Amino acid sequence: MRTLLMSACIFGCFATQALAADHIVVPYTQADLADEASLSTLYGKIAAAAKKLCRNDSSLLRAQGYIFDSECEDEAVKNAVVKAKAPALVAYAESVKRGENASAK
Repeated sequence: MRTLLMSACIFGCFATQALAADHIVVPYTQADLADEASLSTLYGKIAAAAKKLCRNDSSLLRAQGYIFDSECEDEAVKNAVVKAKAPALVAYAESVKRGENASAK
């Protein structure tokens, strides 16, 4: 089983105040990458974790340069997808970004 580690401190930010949770682990297996339905479920878990992580402390996120929680969420999802090193997940995420899988957002 592999895991995705998502961090709110994206691009090496140095916050003086610690987050209650500065990362969330999203476990996944090869089966989660097998087909579009599985990818959609995994992508949804990643997006939910990003939302939870980024809304943990909005004042700290603003101090790190994020004007809106959604900016943090988008970056956290993007970084988690890249860190997974799974071409199928990257392709799925790109299709979501283009609006081809609107139900995954």
